[in-house]
Amino acid sequence: MSRSTPKAAALAIILVVCAIALFPTAVERRQSAPSHLVRPIPKQRLSMLVVGDSLSISLGEQLEQHFAKYSDRIDFQRLGKVSSGLARPDFFDWEQNLQELVSQWHPHIVLVMIGTNDNKPLRRDQRTFPFGTEAWRREYRSRLQRLYDICRSKNPSARLFWMGAPIMRDTTLAHELRFINRTIESWCRGIQGCEYISTWSTLADKDGKFIETFEDEETGRSVSVRSKDGVHLAPHGSYLLARTALNAIQKYYSLE
Repeated sequence: MSRSTPKAAALAIILVVCAIALFPTAVERRQSAPSHLVRPIPKQRLSMLVVGDSLSISLGEQLEQHFAKYSDRIDFQRLGKVSSGLARPDFFDWEQNLQELVSQWHPHIVLVMIGTNDNKPLRRDQRTFPFGTEAWRREYRSRLQRLYDICRSKNPSARLFWMGAPIMRDTTLAHELRFINRTIESWCRGIQGCEYISTWSTLADKDGKFIETFEDEETGRSVSVRSKDGVHLAPHGSYLLARTALNAIQKYYSLE
């Protein structure tokens, strides 16, 4: 059996010490990592579209103001067209206009508020589908589906939020919009990446009736939430709808 000489043993000890010095343990590496190399994971930059009829215009303004403080993380675009809907593409073609926006911005989030002007017959290929019929419902659902497909055409993971129409003062119009809202909600329920946002009770009293004024939670004062026509939104009304929309969006996206 060979015996280690004192000189060889000393050399071995020196080599071990050097190895420890040159190759620190994993714990030591974590503790000694330079602070300037430890960086937070960057947040994903998002693109958002808000589109719709005249009700969406003031809603979009409220949301644009909110998202302005996140301009370093979100690209916000909106398009609202008075008197538009899915029933009259000859007046304003939402499929074409949405396709142009989606092609340009590749949105992650699309908020749509369309339906208030769609209480009328639908026409396609020389055929007419009377409002309120099952044939109308089927045709309307096919138009909803085409918008959904457009929203995801450039970003398959895009999420669509569809805001239903709020309660109206005119009882006939309110009844018609309930039918449209139910059609949209039932369609959206079975679609991946689609969420229906109900606004009916947002602008109604505790008994579910139409209101023109609302008691502000912060000041206790009565403020207008609807315009004099009983259809459109006063500034505080659009603020309440924007808050409802944000509550839905923030379940999936955090910008804080």
